[in-house]
Amino acid sequence: MSNGSVQGQEEVQPKTGIFRKILSSFISFGFSFKVSYTASKKYFIMRILLEILLAVQPILVTFIGREIINTLVSFIGGTDYHRNIIFLAQLLGISLTFQIAGSVLRKINEFCTGIHQDMLNNFIDVQIAEKTSSLDISFFDSPKFHNELTNARRDSQAVPSLAWHVVTIIRSSIQMVTTAILLAQLNIYFPILIFILNIPTVITERKYSLKLYNWTRRRVPEQRRMSYLLNILTGAAYAKDTRMFDLTGSIFDRFREQWDSWFKEKKNISLKRGIYTTITNFIPQLALIGITLYLGVEIVYGRLKLGDYTFYNGITHQLTSSVTSLISSIAIVYEYDLKISNYRAFLETQPTVFDTGSLTPSLIPSIEFRNVSFKYPGTDKYVLNNVSFAIKPGEKIALVGLNGAGKSTITKLMVRFYDVDEGEVLIDGRNIKEYSLRELRKRFTSQFQDFASYAFTVNESITISDLKNKDNRNQLDYALDMSGVDKLLEKWPSGLETYLTRQFDENGVQLSGGEWQKISLARAFFRDTGVVILDEPTSALDPEAERRVFGQLAELCRGKSAVFVSHRLSNVTMADKILVIENSVLAEYGTHNELMSKNGRYAYLFNLQAEKYINPVGPSSSVYSAASEQAKTWKELRNRQ
Repeated sequence: MSNGSVQGQEEVQPKTGIFRKILSSFISFGFSFKVSYTASKKYFIMRILLEILLAVQPILVTFIGREIINTLVSFIGGTDYHRNIIFLAQLLGISLTFQIAGSVLRKINEFCTGIHQDMLNNFIDVQIAEKTSSLDISFFDSPKFHNELTNARRDSQAVPSLAWHVVTIIRSSIQMVTTAILLAQLNIYFPILIFILNIPTVITERKYSLKLYNWTRRRVPEQRRMSYLLNILTGAAYAKDTRMFDLTGSIFDRFREQWDSWFKEKKNISLKRGIYTTITNFIPQLALIGITLYLGVEIVYGRLKLGDYTFYNGITHQLTSSVTSLISSIAIVYEYDLKISNYRAFLETQPTVFDTGSLTPSLIPSIEFRNVSFKYPGTDKYVLNNVSFAIKPGEKIALVGLNGAGKSTITKLMVRFYDVDEGEVLIDGRNIKEYSLRELRKRFTSQFQDFASYAFTVNESITISDLKNKDNRNQLDYALDMSGVDKLLEKWPSGLETYLTRQFDENGVQLSGGEWQKISLARAFFRDTGVVILDEPTSALDPEAERRVFGQLAELCRGKSAVFVSHRLSNVTMADKILVIENSVLAEYGTHNELMSKNGRYAYLFNLQAEKYINPVGPSSSVYSAASEQAKTWKELRNRQ
């Protein structure tokens, strides 16, 4: 599976060559059975045994039925009534036993199927989640990947279904072979005739299975758009806008327009499939009529008994039913083969950022960008072009520049969310690819600009950044105080066990953007690592909270490396070095005083903002000094513990 930004989906072409078709089907069978067996060995085996028993049961009931009718007929003109009555009672008892056994087996099979289906669905959901979470961030930038993910989720349902359609094929085959042998005793041409008359059905089912599957793949973008529009109408994130701007009618109109186009084409394909399959399914019925007439003639001339009529008529219907079921299952298997091939291709998708390294960085590593150029996958424009700089252990670096300049991209490259296109990123003087991804990212804590909002409790939402220390209350208290969340807890009656949002708890709280950002900051503070990345950490905070946070940053980052991004340049004056990114290149690099003396781009932006504020926040401000002293107290307490 590629990682481009292609909107549509290529059509699946039928596999050419009987060998390739059979091989592909067997591969899909094997995959489906393996998944079904792995999900639950016990229920898988039970269902197989039950299906085999249920295949034999109708034939036995039909056979006993013939004997019952022939015994009843023997009463006419017979003399040994006592013996016949005993034999008839035995047959009726056996028939009743078989029928009861069939009912019990079907109920047991229904129970096992339901339980196994739930276990299969869970297994497949986990399988998709594990694969998706193993892929690097670049995949989520691609519309094609989202199409493929949608296809994989839909096609995954074919995995459990295929295994049991194969069992249905086995069951139908057992019935078909048995009934064909029995019917051949009446006339060898009858089973052959039934097989031949079902060939048009095979061709029609195969043709429309492929047509409908390709239509489904092709229309995935429209399905995603419809889901998105419905999400706007039902999601809490859009509720205020849809009401404030009276968007409901407009969104519904867009949804109906998409749905009408989508549904019209599907209806046309389904209608044609229904018409042609109805016609082809009617053809085998002609054989049933002919065989029924033949049986009637044979009985009239005395060559068959009345019980033989019932028996062979039942066998003929069972043979036709088993052939029809077999054809239908084969057609479905063909369709499922396409789906499972697509699902297997998704599971075989490989990341573009390979975790091939084995080194472990130092606790506070040095970081160097050497002639780095980078463009996002599927795009042609370089976000960074020949950028070089170095961060010494314990150094504080600020990234400034206009929106889209590449500041956030630099932070993502540091933790290897992406690999550079040109140049290299060095950690402790070695290429970043030589390090284990897990060990590399253990050295960083971060708050990204697009931070996540978890519908968990306050405690869970913060400690999720360092689960191995989730019970460290001192570290949690430190994070609460540094971020200002401790003040929020005072008004939440459940304290740390308060659920954020009411999505799963009626007593949960709805947070503002600034409050969510404080939770995200607490998450970053809770994770004690050697490098701190803060990307616009206070963009949603009020001025007082912002001054407090930046006042504490110096103490938070004491003895650590730090990289922070901020559009408010008065907040970055504390940095050891400031990098000015503009037009994808490193335009300026130096301390605040050095850059101000150059009177270049940084000085221009700083002075532009300074005009709006009488007292910009800086290291000398009283607010900073007070907050720094408070943070220092926390640091000393934590070190002692």
